[in-house]
Amino acid sequence: MTRYIIRRLLLIIPVMLIVSLIIFVLIRLTPGDPVLVMIGEDRSAQAYDEIRAKLGFDQPIPVQYFLWLGRAIQGDLGRSIRDNSPVLGEIWERLPATLELALAALLVALLVAVPLGILSALKPNSKTDAVVSSLSLVGISMPGFLLGILLILFLAYYLRLFKPDGYVPLAEDVGGNFQRLVLPAVTLGLASAAVNMRLIRSSLLEALSQDYIRTARAKGLAGRLVVTRHALRNALIPLVTILGLQFGVLLEGAVVTETIFSWPGIGQLAVKSLNSRDYPVVQGVVLFSALAYTLINLAVDISYAYLDPRISYGRKH
Repeated sequence: MTRYIIRRLLLIIPVMLIVSLIIFVLIRLTPGDPVLVMIGEDRSAQAYDEIRAKLGFDQPIPVQYFLWLGRAIQGDLGRSIRDNSPVLGEIWERLPATLELALAALLVALLVAVPLGILSALKPNSKTDAVVSSLSLVGISMPGFLLGILLILFLAYYLRLFKPDGYVPLAEDVGGNFQRLVLPAVTLGLASAAVNMRLIRSSLLEALSQDYIRTARAKGLAGRLVVTRHALRNALIPLVTILGLQFGVLLEGAVVTETIFSWPGIGQLAVKSLNSRDYPVVQGVVLFSALAYTLINLAVDISYAYLDPRISYGRKH
């Protein structure tokens, strides 16, 4: 297992190099000039050239890339063009809000998907199965921004149950944090739950048809024990895979949801930085997101060995 983890960690290095090169090139191919955004309408050729030289944009693009990459390897992602603050500091400042939203959304997804998916699998081709499948299809088809707007309209505007925007740290005000967290968490969680319900249903149906399940039932085990201790554990492997991917996406920043609910996370930071052509921040956010995504996928792969004893990364069969 240790050798496998070390090998996977080493493979992250070329992945991050490729990601850094792609984002560096793509961000410079986007229309707009960040220097013009900075100096505004009252600009002169001399001021333009001075700021461009100060930011290093007068250098050839390959030189700019290697200079930025050298600093990034040392943990320096540069400074924001917009307010001259450290990029890494801005990411760390917004990470708690994004992490809190991602965990809350995953909790909502599990609370909805697991019981409904199990219920649908235990009663295939029934009315219950049809209702759950219909709900799943609606959840998959509905755009996230539409669901967010509907939740704001009914739960925040008409019923006044929750706050529609903003963020209050959990340490400062638990109630205020909860009122502002529910709507974006439900918006993201229901979208994930719709996919997870179908996945749990299909995985559990496949597990229940295996020989070891028939053997367990033949031994006289109660139906609940057969499902929870035998079938469900094997059916969790595909669910863990998709949850890892979903958590990686959420940790990168749910751009649309964070924008709708004015949630000060990494996604909102990326949108603001793109609008202001803040190259260093956009590059830093993408690089950080790619690293988080690869580490989460590594954690998911390691968890397989604990969910299924037949999976081993340390022995050759």
